[in-house]
Amino acid sequence: MTNPLDLSAFTGWSTFQDLANTDVPRKAGVYVVVRPTDAPPEFRADAPYRGDAPVPIPVLEDAWVPGERLVYIGKASLGSKKDGLHRRLRQFRRYGAGGGARHAGGRRIFQLADHADLIVGWLVTEEAEARNTEKTMIAAFRAKHGVRPFANDAD
Repeated sequence: MTNPLDLSAFTGWSTFQDLANTDVPRKAGVYVVVRPTDAPPEFRADAPYRGDAPVPIPVLEDAWVPGERLVYIGKASLGSKKDGLHRRLRQFRRYGAGGGARHAGGRRIFQLADHADLIVGWLVTEEAEARNTEKTMIAAFRAKHGVRPFANDAD
C-alpha cells in the first residue's frame, strides 16, 4: 500500500447490519469503518451495549475529526479459532447490537446517531502484517490530522 490511507484495495464494503449476511474472510487483516457523509455528526447520550458506560458527549465532540469520513481503523488476527476478520467484525457488530462481545472501538462508533449507515471494508493481510498495517494507517492519519481516527482511542 503506497498511500496508507488509500482505501481502494479494501473490499467488502457493507453496513454493520448487512455484515451478518456478508461473506467476511476468515483470514487476518485490517478493516476500516467509514461514515458515508460529510454532515456533522449527532451523538447519542446512551449506548446500545451493556457493561460499559457511554462515552460523555463532550469527549465524543472533542474526538470528532471534521471533514473526515474514516472513523476507525482496526485489525484482526487469526487467533486460536483461525477466523480472523470474520470473528472480529462479528464481535464489533454484536457489540453494537447490545451484545456482550467486547470491542473498544464500538464504544464511540455506536454512539453516532447514524451508526446504522456506517460502512465497513477490509483488506486481507498476512497475520504478521495486520498489526503493522493498522499501525501504519493510524500513524498516517495522525500525520494528516494531528489526531487518531474518531473511534481509535488508542494506537
